[in-house]
Amino acid sequence: MKKRLHIFITLFGIALMGLMPAKSQAQMIGLDLQVGVPTGEFRQNTNAVGIGGALSALFPFADRVPIYFGVELGYMNYGIFSQTLNQNLVVLNTNIPLRFRVQTNNNLLNGHAVLRFVAPIQRIQIYADALVGGRYIYTRTQVFNESPTNSLNINTNTYNEAVQARTNVDDWIFSYGGGGGVMIGQQEFKLNLRVVYLFGSQAEYLDRKTVEQWNATNPPVITLNSTTATLPESAVPTKNSTTDMFFISAGLTIAF
Repeated sequence: MKKRLHIFITLFGIALMGLMPAKSQAQMIGLDLQVGVPTGEFRQNTNAVGIGGALSALFPFADRVPIYFGVELGYMNYGIFSQTLNQNLVVLNTNIPLRFRVQTNNNLLNGHAVLRFVAPIQRIQIYADALVGGRYIYTRTQVFNESPTNSLNINTNTYNEAVQARTNVDDWIFSYGGGGGVMIGQQEFKLNLRVVYLFGSQAEYLDRKTVEQWNATNPPVITLNSTTATLPESAVPTKNSTTDMFFISAGLTIAF
């Protein structure tokens, strides 16, 4: 029995050594497009699907060891709404037409430490990820001046620039989870496909539907001050829940 066990361990070790890379592990830089789908309580409060991108940098833990560690940073928009508001400024019985575009974005910034185990196979590399970090969720409104160029002596170089901006609601999220994927390619450039599930802590936020209703039925009052505009604080109903999300990504990984 001991002899058979010894033979099995020896053969297993030889097979494992055959799978291990023959050269030093390469660093990996990744650029991916991401789709984020809310789940659980987050899904009940918002049906918005986020779209964005992520940049990652991973480094080998040790030579000939298929374990990597690094960081991943990303941005995602999960709702955008824009509305044009027309107002008249009366000066000496003269109507001066003014036009402003009010744009509100729901945004999500992601930052995570990543631990990755890569199956030591050359052409198709299957891997598993563990992630821990945080997310910053916020809604931001900007006012753009789109008035005719002859109103308020507007310079054409400043036309359509933001004249006022405010972060309406923001919060920080503790985030952790895991997933896996596959890198396809034998050379330095590899196609990367990945799925990740991240648990998120409680957070206060605005969903896309709330933003659209707020703008459509109760647009913010813009106060004019010379050639600028002021966006006042607005009372809007916020949501509060855990923020679990399922991420699907596809992109390019460069090993060097």
